[in-house]
Amino acid sequence: MGFSNRAASKFGFNRSDDSTPVNVLGGLGTAYNITYADDLTSGRNLDLTWSRETLSSIPVVLYFNGHSFSRSDRSKAEGLCGVIAHRGKFVANVGFRDLKHGITVRDSLTDAIKAVEWLRSRQDTYNIDMSDIVVTGSSYGALMALWLTMYLNGNRLAEELGVEKPPVHVSGLGLFTGMTDTTSGDVTMRGIADSMRKIGREDKELGEAIDPWNNHDLRMLPPIFQVTSTLDSAEPDVYRLNRLLDINKVAHHTMEFGENSRTVRGFMENHHDSNECARTVSVMFNYFKDNQ
Repeated sequence: MGFSNRAASKFGFNRSDDSTPVNVLGGLGTAYNITYADDLTSGRNLDLTWSRETLSSIPVVLYFNGHSFSRSDRSKAEGLCGVIAHRGKFVANVGFRDLKHGITVRDSLTDAIKAVEWLRSRQDTYNIDMSDIVVTGSSYGALMALWLTMYLNGNRLAEELGVEKPPVHVSGLGLFTGMTDTTSGDVTMRGIADSMRKIGREDKELGEAIDPWNNHDLRMLPPIFQVTSTLDSAEPDVYRLNRLLDINKVAHHTMEFGENSRTVRGFMENHHDSNECARTVSVMFNYFKDNQ
C-alpha cells in the first residue's frame, strides 16, 4: 500500500519521535532524523525513504553512509536512498555514533543493532517486511554493513558481542566502493583499526570475531554485490574481500566501471543521478534475486 500525507500520520510517521514531518514527492515518502534509541544519544538517528507504489508489505534495505565512523552525514545519501526506494523498497538510512569521545567499534555496532530492533518493533506501523532484508553501505559505511551482516547471519560475532540476536536474516549485502580493509593504513581506517585492537586486548575472542579475516564463520554470509572502478581508491579493498569470499565459498559479484570521473570513490552518493548509479542498483537487486 502507498502512503498519503494523511495516511502517514495514521501509520506513525508523524509520531513524536520523528523530528520532521513526512514529505511525499515523486512516488516516494520520506521522514528524517528519527531517533531509534531511547536515551536520545546524539548520532543514533535514521532517515526513511519508501516507495508508495508497493501494494504489499515493503522489503527493507538498510543503508550506511560513506562518512561513517568519523564524520557521519546521512544527508549526503538522500538521493541514493531515493534511487533504491524507487525499486519498491523501504530504505532506512542509518547513522551511528562516530569513533570519538570514548566511543568504540563495539558501541557503533551495538547502535546499528538497536536500529534493526527499532525497525522490527514497527513492522506493522510501517507495513514493512523484516523477515529478509538487504544491507548496503558506501565507502566506510560498507564496513558496518559487513559487520552487521556477520552479526545477523552468523553465530560467532553475536555470541562474543553478548547481544541477543534478533530473528532477522540478511538476504543480500551490497558494498558500494567499500572500504573494508582495516590494514590499509588509510587515515580513517587507522582509527577503526586502533579501536579493534583495543577490543582485542580486552577480549581476544571478540577481537577475532569482529575481524572478517579472523572470524572463521563467514560461510553464512549472503550473496555479496560489490561495485568499484579503475579510478577507485577502494578497488584494492574490493578485491581483497573477494579473495576472502572465495576462500569461504560465499557467492559474490563485482561490477567494475572503467575510467570515468563520475565513478570515483563515493560516486553512488555523489552522483546518484548518474546512469552508472541507476544501473548499479538495478543490477544488484537482480543479482540478489537470481542467487536467493
